[in-house]
Amino acid sequence: MNSRNIVGDFSITILEKSGDDTDVIEIRSEDLPEPVSRDYVPLLCSHGNLVSESIGDLVVTRYSIPEGKLGNPQHEVALCANSAIVFSLIKFYLKKPQERSRPLDGAFELILVESGYLESKVNIQRDSFDIPKECSQNNEIIVGPSLQDVVESLEDYVYGILTPKDFDREALIAATQEKFGVSRSMLEAMNIKVHYSDTEVNIAKRVLKKYQEEIVSETADIFDMKQELLGLDPRTQDFRDKVSELSWKYTSTIKKMDMANLSQLVVRRSSILEILRRAINLMLECQIDGGARRDDEKIIHNIFFPRGKDSDDSIDHDIWILNEEYHYFEHISSDKSLSSIPWREDKKLFEEDIDYDLESLFKKNNSDHRMRRPDIAIFNQEGAAIIIEFKSPGVDIQEHIPDLIQYARLLAAKSHGRISKFYGYLVGTCMDETRIPGAFTKFPSGQGYFSTERIVDPSTGKQYGELYSEILYYDQFVDRAEKRLDVYKKKLNISI
Repeated sequence: MNSRNIVGDFSITILEKSGDDTDVIEIRSEDLPEPVSRDYVPLLCSHGNLVSESIGDLVVTRYSIPEGKLGNPQHEVALCANSAIVFSLIKFYLKKPQERSRPLDGAFELILVESGYLESKVNIQRDSFDIPKECSQNNEIIVGPSLQDVVESLEDYVYGILTPKDFDREALIAATQEKFGVSRSMLEAMNIKVHYSDTEVNIAKRVLKKYQEEIVSETADIFDMKQELLGLDPRTQDFRDKVSELSWKYTSTIKKMDMANLSQLVVRRSSILEILRRAINLMLECQIDGGARRDDEKIIHNIFFPRGKDSDDSIDHDIWILNEEYHYFEHISSDKSLSSIPWREDKKLFEEDIDYDLESLFKKNNSDHRMRRPDIAIFNQEGAAIIIEFKSPGVDIQEHIPDLIQYARLLAAKSHGRISKFYGYLVGTCMDETRIPGAFTKFPSGQGYFSTERIVDPSTGKQYGELYSEILYYDQFVDRAEKRLDVYKKKLNISI
């Protein structure tokens, strides 16, 4: 045996004939490449446990073949048995064909993996191994290392060789966080490694799959623990120990659920706020397109809550932008008939003629708005109502201040005495502060105004309730919502 681990010398001659032409190719023992290194890699299961010592390490031999010296120019990672390649793993590490066919530092890497375990598990056809594809989630079932175990055990070694020098791991993590809300702390909690050839999509899928698997597994453990607890004697110390173990297990599972759910919430809310800010500044594509009739107020309205819908339609909305508490009100209505709003069982909140009276009121004031209803009206069983009016960018909102008290007065009078507390919001992009009524007070921030006034019947002087009004800029709503969202971002340790 010489220094090249070759027993004896050999020479192989290959004749290639094409018509009258003959090419001779000769392969000699000295032409074989020398290995760059031979290393031993511990075989781990996907739960981080060392596999039985009797199975042994993975023996990894690396060859670095100069570009132009390889018949099939691409990188390769392969499992071997009896000194022959059996199963290629390269697609697990370099997922794109162009990555596999691109040389690194002028060479292609050939990484061959051997072990006694693989020798014993090669199948009859010698094109694969009789081992499971994935590691069992049940630690009580010992089936030996899986293909997943082998792939993950080799990850650090393989990527240490096949990763280009210009790969920016931090940029990939930041992009995944921005698109999917998957933070660095989530990656660490689930022991997810980010490598070259990963994408934002597959990183997010791996993280969420791992969270799902752990949550399901831990939920099953909690159920089993509860059942066991029911069979214990409360007078024993074992009972107290089990109660403590159950509470810690439950807390851990809830934390994982919160982390997965909050990440999705942050991404969604960040996107909605960005869309709303663009809509306010008339920068959405549908607003820039000069060929289509613009309807900026409707666009902004639909970001908060779809027009012509109510909460009975089971629709998705973003009323949280206004206030988190509004999610918990019993009924949200957007530009719908007020007489149709339910109260309890077969009862309606308002008198049947409320829509007619509302139409008459605004027809008298302005024929262009005779069919007006509140843009968004929100009610709860405790006798409170929120009235929200959106105005198109560029419209002076102070001209519409009387709308709020008119809405509130009519809703109070027609609600059978059920609604007496009103919160009114008038929102736009500009106002003439010289025309703001004297009853309004400017916010300490210097932007917007607020006021509180009694709601009375003009003819009888009877008080129906009270109205708290705010005149605001859209940017104030967005800024408020972003500050609330920052709380979630800090909890997840992400920035989007």
